[in-house]
Order: sequence, then C-alpha cells, then structure tokens
Amino acid sequence: MRNEDENRYRYQVKIVVQLESPLLHKYTRPYAWASRSALALGMVLAFLAVFAFGSPQAFAADYQQIPSGEIVLSRGHVDVFDVTVNGGELQLLLKEDVTGSKVLRNPEDMVLHVEASSYSQQVASVVGAGGYYLPQTQDSRLLWPGWDTQGVAPGFSSVVLDFLSVDGPGEVFLFGTSGLGTVEPLLEGGALRLDSGSKRNQHMPAHTHANWVFTQPGQYTMQVRAYGQPVKGGQIVSSEVRTYTWWVGDLPGASAQDATVNNADSGASGGKQNQDKTQKDIPVPPAGAGKPVQGAGQVHNVFQQAPAGSQGQALNTATPGETLSASGPVSRKTSGSYQVPANTHAHPNWVFSAPGDYTMTMELSVTTASGQVQSARTQLRFLVGDGAGAGGNPANTATSGHFDLGALMNGGALVPALRDDRVPPSTWIDPQAMTFTLGQGAHTKAPAGLEFVAQAGQDIWMIGSTQVANVPWLGVNSQHPTILSETTGPIQMALLDVQGPGNVAVFSGGGLGQVAGDVWFSSVLSAGAGSAGAGAGGLPGVYAASRSANRASTLAQTGGELGIELSVLAGGFLMVAASLAFYHRRHRV
Repeated sequence: MRNEDENRYRYQVKIVVQLESPLLHKYTRPYAWASRSALALGMVLAFLAVFAFGSPQAFAADYQQIPSGEIVLSRGHVDVFDVTVNGGELQLLLKEDVTGSKVLRNPEDMVLHVEASSYSQQVASVVGAGGYYLPQTQDSRLLWPGWDTQGVAPGFSSVVLDFLSVDGPGEVFLFGTSGLGTVEPLLEGGALRLDSGSKRNQHMPAHTHANWVFTQPGQYTMQVRAYGQPVKGGQIVSSEVRTYTWWVGDLPGASAQDATVNNADSGASGGKQNQDKTQKDIPVPPAGAGKPVQGAGQVHNVFQQAPAGSQGQALNTATPGETLSASGPVSRKTSGSYQVPANTHAHPNWVFSAPGDYTMTMELSVTTASGQVQSARTQLRFLVGDGAGAGGNPANTATSGHFDLGALMNGGALVPALRDDRVPPSTWIDPQAMTFTLGQGAHTKAPAGLEFVAQAGQDIWMIGSTQVANVPWLGVNSQHPTILSETTGPIQMALLDVQGPGNVAVFSGGGLGQVAGDVWFSSVLSAGAGSAGAGAGGLPGVYAASRSANRASTLAQTGGELGIELSVLAGGFLMVAASLAFYHRRHRV
C-alpha cells in the first residue's frame, strides 16, 4: 500500500511452505520498506524465507503445526517437564530441541506424538504386556522425552513433579534403566505405573531421561505441577498446574486437528478415571493460560578461555594421596568412532577397569555448509579411584555435574569445546581445562556382559548414562549455535589414543534386560582387562599422558576470551539489518 505523504511502501507478506507432509508453517507479518527496487525487496524476502525455515525437509518428519495452533513433536529431544526459578517462584514449561535449540514452550501449545512404530512386546517383561515404548536411550526415529530441574539451583535442591491427573485409553508406565541394564523405579513408593497422584521426587537438580510405555493408542493428558522447599527454608513453593497432551499411535488420517480433540470414546474400555489427590497443604494455582514464553529459544553461549597455565600442562605430576608410576608406552588396541547426529544431545556409559590417571585423545570432524571437512583434536582427562578428586580445584576438577563434549566453529575452523552446565547459564570451555574425577560414587562391580572391558565381578569405575550424585555426568552434544548454523550433518568423533592403567569402553545402554548396547569407543590393554598396575592401596596413580603435538586449534588459540553471545536467530537478524542499512545508503529517500 502506497503512503501518500512519503515515498514509502507498506507490504503485507505471507510466507507459506508446503511440504509432502501436512502444512508446516503459515505466518503473516507486516513489513514497511523504503524502496525503489522490487528486485531488492525480493532478495530480502527470499533471504527471510530461507532463514526462517532453514531446510524444512530436515524437520518435516519431526514436527508439524496443526490448524488450531498446537505443534506436534514426533521425534527428537524434549524436556517435557522443564523446571526453573522465575522471581523466586518455580516455573514449569516444556523445552525442546526439535524446532531449534532449547526452545521454551507452553505445554498447552504442544502435542507429544508417540509413533505407532514404537510398539514393542519386549516391555512385557517389565509392565506385563506389550506397549508403545519410548526408551531411555535416544532412538533418532522416536520422541526422546525427559525432564530438567537444573534450573532450580541454587535456590532449590529437591523438586517434586506432582502428577495431579493422568488420563487416557490405557495405562502409562515410567521407569529408569541403570547404566548396566537394571530396571529402577522412579516414582514414590517404588511404583512403575504412572497414575493420578503419582510423584517423582527429583532429589537433586538434574537432567533425566527414562523409559515411557503407553499400553493403548489414543490421546493421553497429564496435569502436572512442580513444588519444592527453598534451600534456605520457608514455605513450600509450587508452580502453576500445566496440561500436557500425548498422542499415541498413528495420527488420525481425516484431519490433524483430531490429534488434539477429547478422545473420550477411545478411553471407555480401559481408561482411568481422574482422581484428585492434590495435597491439601500446598495450594494449587490456576492452570496456565498458554501465554507465549518470553525469551523462548534463547541460548546462552559464553566461550571461556582455559585457566592460565592449563594448556600443555604435564599430567604426570604427583598430588597428595596419589602414587607416581613409571611412565612409558603401553601396548593397547584402541578403536571406535561415533556420529553425533545434528542438533542432538546424548549420554553413553564410560567404564574404566582400573584406578589411575587416563587421557583419551579424541578427533572431531564436521562438514561445513560449503562442503569442506574440518577436523580438530582434543583430550579428556580422568582421575579414577576411590580417593580421586580429594582436594581438587573445583574450577578445573569435576566431581559432579553435567557436561557435554562437543564443538563450535570460530572463523571457519572447528574448535572442540566442553559444555559445562554446573552453573546456569551454560558455558563452553576448553575440554583440556577440565579433569573428571571418578571416586567412590562411581565404583561398582562389573556384571556379566561387559567382558569387552572387564571380567564379571571385577572392580570398575563408571559414568552411567543416567546422572548419579557425586559423579560427573559426561555426554556428547552437537547443539552449539555455530555448529547448527555453519555445518551440515553430524559431528564425527573418533578415539585415537588412550594413556592409562586399564581398559576403557564407552557404550550406549542396552535397553531392557541388556547390559550394553553399541560400543562407541574402546581401548584394551594387550595383557587383558585391568592388568596394568594401579596406585598403591587402590588410590589413583598418575601415568604418562603426553599431549599430542598434532592437536588442532584450541580455545586458547582463538585469541583469548571471546566473550561472544551467539544464537542462530540473532545472527540472522544482524544479517538482515546489515542488508537494509547497505541498501538505504545507496537509495536514500
């Protein structure tokens, strides 16, 4: 529309992306332009379309937007119950990595889709019958739901997820699987079945995944709140009650809208009645109105340089309680590589067969948007043994907390990076600046089925696929904004070398009744499991661990502390602003 007072034009623009699947996005937004060139306008709009939707084919099978506005998530990582603190109050939302990275959503705006292909008879050994099964370990073909209470620290520690009502055509089961395949109850009272009135007491701030089983197809709804007592004491604080909707099995063929309507008929035969078991001493706030979440999709990225002197530090120096052992080459077989899919976060099991000091040399590779392969090397250090970590510096010694090995792009070069989630917001640091200590909390006995790393009954030290108190929790991550925006496909990780006294294996969980799944990386001493000498008295010894001279660029080589706040969205807006400024200078009105 022409503005008569100025040489300006106002456009109402609609961008529609039609895929082979149902309609993905349909947005209408007004734009005002000072322009004399339809070509320039077309170029900017083309950029907006590409930036706003990226590669729609990559997400088409993972989510869709149905006409009523709800978004259906069918695959990918979702923290269904994301608990944080907002102004001293607990806030319960949904956080997903399907449409972006750590996108915050009102639960009422979402539908969680459990694919029909998830049906398994294997779960009968746990729940008594077959069902639609979402495993604790990520399956890229399915939804991967969990919960995250890390955002309540430091004001809160223990937080309860209170399921006020659970309704649907069948039963719902929620349970954990230990890193070695043992089924573990997660609900109060040791229950496996998730009913109205069930509670999950998250005793420490953590990011958790579990096994979900739905016994019948159809729609399920859950009304949930989070409550807890502040660390400093005082009254119990409760979040709003939020409503979560699940659709199990094939989405109705007649209309995607059917996925969110009340499925009362399908629940007549086997559904459970709504039972109000609200605790009387905790007031129930009114349900949320589904307002947009402020700051949804924001990602904090502060790249920190390693502490001074940490780069190139010799690792064979004794500390109190440790015993120096002879350095020198150890004959071993090292192998394994793993692809971390794009926009993915996962946790394997890490097992060490003897106490001591280990250094793992890893090579990470990505393919850039221009098709070039970028590679870089880094190292992970582990002090293993019941006395490990005593007197360590918390700044560069991890005895607990959540970490992910990943990478970022800096000036077109790949830089290995370690995500540190111990203090929000998360920071990305040099992996070589951190030492992981596996003390008594990580000590267990190897069961049968781990013979590729340790004999049954042998002492092992382990980082499990689920978070454990007083043990650092190390995963892998391909979600850094620069990785999402500047590379295509997965991050390839390969184990090049291990220095240390015993065997090392990194493997996925084996699922129900299985100790181990796929082996990602392994390093086995030629003399057998755990045959190298350990420090005296079972304390961690320190072994030769020279740094690789071929290590590619590190955070310390990127010019010091970058102090850059990045996100894909912000980067896109900056490019648009720069384009408009350039055009305005050339075509002044």
